[in-house]
Amino acid sequence: MQSVSTFIFFLLLLGHALHGEGVFQNVYLTNNAYNGLLVAINPEVPEDPSLVETLKDIITEASQILFSATHKRAYFGDVTILVPKTWTNGNYDSTRALGYDVADVLVANPNPMYGDNPYTLQYGQCGDPGSYIHFTPNYLTDDTAVNDYGPRGKAFVHEWAHLRWGVFDEAPTDGNDPFYWDSKQNIQSTRCPLGLKGEMLFYDNGNPRGCNPTFNNGLPEEGCIFVPYGTQNINASLMSHQFIDEVVEFCDDDDQNSPTSNSNAHNTEAPNEQNRLCGMRSVWNVMRSSVDFNGTNLPNDAISDVTPTFTVARARPFEKFVMVLDVSGSMGGSSIIEMQTASKLFIKQYLPNGTKVGIVEFQSVATTLSPLVEIDEKREELASVIDSLVASGGTCIGCGILEGLKVLEGDGEPAAGGHLIVLSDGEENVNPYVSETRDDVLAADGIVDSIFFGVTTANADLQNLVEETQGVWFFNELTDTGALIESFKQLAYVNDGDPYNQVYQIHSQSFTVSQPEHYSGTVLVDSTIGNNTVFTFAYATGGDPLVLLYSPSNEKYCPPKLPAPDCVGYATADYNTITFQIPGTAAVGAWIFNVTTAYYSADVDVIVTSMAANRENPPMVVESGMSQADASNSEPIVVYAMVSIGYAPVIEADVLATITAPSGQTFILTLLDTGSAPDVRKYDGVYSRYFTEFYETGRYSVQVKVTGLGNGTSSTYSSSRSAAAYNPGHIENDGTIVPNPNGPAATGNDNTLTTSDLDPFSRVVSPGGFSYSGIPYDPTVDVLPPGKVIDLAAEQVDTMDLSRGVRLIFSAPGSDYDLGTAHVYQIRYSYNSASELTNNFEGSILVTKHMVSEGDIFSPKEAGHQETMILELIAIPQDRDAISVWFALRAYDDSNNESPTSNIAMMNVFVAPYSAPTTPSTPEPTTEPVTSPITTTAQPITTTTTAGTKTVGKSETEKKLEIFQIITIVLAALCLILVCSLIATCVLKCHLDKLRKKFQNKVEDRLEMGATSQNGSGGNDYQAFMRQELRNGVGYPNSSYSK
Repeated sequence: MQSVSTFIFFLLLLGHALHGEGVFQNVYLTNNAYNGLLVAINPEVPEDPSLVETLKDIITEASQILFSATHKRAYFGDVTILVPKTWTNGNYDSTRALGYDVADVLVANPNPMYGDNPYTLQYGQCGDPGSYIHFTPNYLTDDTAVNDYGPRGKAFVHEWAHLRWGVFDEAPTDGNDPFYWDSKQNIQSTRCPLGLKGEMLFYDNGNPRGCNPTFNNGLPEEGCIFVPYGTQNINASLMSHQFIDEVVEFCDDDDQNSPTSNSNAHNTEAPNEQNRLCGMRSVWNVMRSSVDFNGTNLPNDAISDVTPTFTVARARPFEKFVMVLDVSGSMGGSSIIEMQTASKLFIKQYLPNGTKVGIVEFQSVATTLSPLVEIDEKREELASVIDSLVASGGTCIGCGILEGLKVLEGDGEPAAGGHLIVLSDGEENVNPYVSETRDDVLAADGIVDSIFFGVTTANADLQNLVEETQGVWFFNELTDTGALIESFKQLAYVNDGDPYNQVYQIHSQSFTVSQPEHYSGTVLVDSTIGNNTVFTFAYATGGDPLVLLYSPSNEKYCPPKLPAPDCVGYATADYNTITFQIPGTAAVGAWIFNVTTAYYSADVDVIVTSMAANRENPPMVVESGMSQADASNSEPIVVYAMVSIGYAPVIEADVLATITAPSGQTFILTLLDTGSAPDVRKYDGVYSRYFTEFYETGRYSVQVKVTGLGNGTSSTYSSSRSAAAYNPGHIENDGTIVPNPNGPAATGNDNTLTTSDLDPFSRVVSPGGFSYSGIPYDPTVDVLPPGKVIDLAAEQVDTMDLSRGVRLIFSAPGSDYDLGTAHVYQIRYSYNSASELTNNFEGSILVTKHMVSEGDIFSPKEAGHQETMILELIAIPQDRDAISVWFALRAYDDSNNESPTSNIAMMNVFVAPYSAPTTPSTPEPTTEPVTSPITTTAQPITTTTTAGTKTVGKSETEKKLEIFQIITIVLAALCLILVCSLIATCVLKCHLDKLRKKFQNKVEDRLEMGATSQNGSGGNDYQAFMRQELRNGVGYPNSSYSK
């Protein structure tokens, strides 16, 4: 049984759905200006007009810094600041179609794990945009934050780089090593560029001293930090040490685009996230390849004023929905019954109080059945309107959209930001068509959502309109009532940043029960929810089923037609639904339901929803999304789910995504949070998986279920995020150490937190759907490669004994991206440079079967499992005591499809045993200014201790005994030399025999690796290549094995 653990603290920065293709749909870079930036303040933040002014100042400062850092390519233009609807003391624009859920920057209460550290939620691969930037009110208003992270405008640009261009930190965040051996055998701090100077210091009870080396590898002791010099002669990098005054640019590997040339050169050896996830590309390299700068928005010397233009808007006091329902002839029979069932639940249960809703029906023409009405006291009245729907006529979807726009504007308020929920089961066949309504919808700034009810490919214009207006669409089969109900439930989700006002789906299940059988099921209610808990049983065929519900303490809830003295509550029945409304807060634990039918079989769908239990404890929330809404080639779609309580990631949950194809075929994906592609960071609460099985064109639906059963265990682990670097202080030109007055290390973000077990729980979300228009995938032809390994790491097993080998650790890729099992690994390494592996992978040293003492390159593990391999290095240069080694690998499937080259793992190998000091150096705390030169390299500290001796006189007997002992030792030594000579002769003979055998094995290895050739084609060409390589030297180009 898996444990499900979480950090526990309070208040959630919720409601910001996982972005996929929709990120930055409001932000455009045109003529060098970013327009459409949205900054939203969370409803939990008390009204404070000074926050708005502070945000304006920060973004104005950031705009100038951004323009300089991008070499006059980009600045901030139009910016909107969205304040909560509860803020009233200000002149705010309330007519704009803006929502908290699409904000790029959020201002919310602190995350206890990060404190007031600005950070970005970033879960995609290199170059993928992030989700949002988080600033706290304290960070914005407390000037001590400038001591910690530098000028706020620079910190804003640092986070913007994460968010917009998908680059990563160059300082040692995310648990990366703060120090490393470089290729020149110097110890370096993790940073970019190398020209950034400083000192390695340890604060011992608040007093700085030099760092002691560790005994196993000579790197500085744990707790050692890099303190930069107060004056620098470089101006990069904003992704490394943005708090330094001179730092105003990004590291670059293209001298022509860096006015300071090599001084800002990218540090490819640093063990940071940028190198690991971006293939050692510089930040500027990634930025230049983005849509912002790839051939567009070139430097513009004519721009002199980069001051942004600000609009301050207040969130609308209510949301507006108009249901636009298809009642054409094709909706007759069970289709209209299912639509009525789901629509009434949408009105009666799922829409939150304070919203307005209207109803339009369409066939050959459109008719308004209800104008916009505030739903609080009108739920039953509005639901009764649905009962009057009758199917007939043609299908004029455009008529329904235009009529819906009129209803959105019917309350005297603009339609901007209002939702049209369009449900249709057929292709439009009556004018005006959807394409003819596009301009009206865009002019009104409305949002179109859609449910394609059994429509797999038709109505492409409607899908395009949904995506263009930033709506969401769902695909549901005609016979799947439960999925239709879930779609309406998801469309009712109003994300204003307040998690306590949301309805969460905790259970979804479909089954068939036949007379005289019965069906029993379990629903988990956890302690974070429980208010307004509703069990809904919907059925479409047969007689009314009989439903009994039992609480965790065995209290019985009965159907309306079965009164009994032991019942504590009764259900209500309405239009093919049976509903149990649990009073107060539902009990925590397992609820049991029993369903029977007296006459015929019944198809039953169970939907259970609930709200937060109280405002003291944030609810568990699941947000889900896809990497794109439309696919047209063999590139996979990534399905994401973020599981959290407050800011805390929920780890080790069971997360299953059900993908339903247009034909109804279903695929189950187990989403993982293991740090292997497509997942970027282990244990950050973001679960993901590739989907590749496009067997047919059309629309696919997605449902995500998250469960956890917990068994009382707890653990400690490091958290992950993309965040601005903390300023530990600096060293003056005269050597004086000036620590940060707030401390040398950030508080609240030490990356190590203890987890706590959760109650058993479950959640269900439906993020919408995606469509596929490419060539259907043929399962008989394998064209999908294994996934890329992004977490390869290397270490020496024993720094005192190289013969024990080198250990490689990585997550196994699959045969098709992250699915299945690869066929073979090709591991190579270089003693020269990382570029040798990236530019000439096939020319680097090949690891063969006989070099591996643990693990098996010819028997990979199933995708997602950890691989550990210990291997012997060959052709080791003998002219140094230590040398750098770079490793990389590729995986092949049994069709010889080749994965991309992994991240490159660099390590320092001690050829001669590493000699650590026998006594650690413990210098006195520094009290006087440091006068010695400040450098970024440190050698292992050695300490020599001299002890005095005392001479004592000896007797004659003692002297004779001493002589006898010496003679005995000499004779014993001569005997030992004779025996050793005989043994050495035998050993030498055996060793020569083994060398001959080893040479034969290496020849066999090269021939058996034919399936993993350097050009991916295998066969005789590769065997010939390997024979030629053997002539040059086994495994190592341009060497002589005979030597």
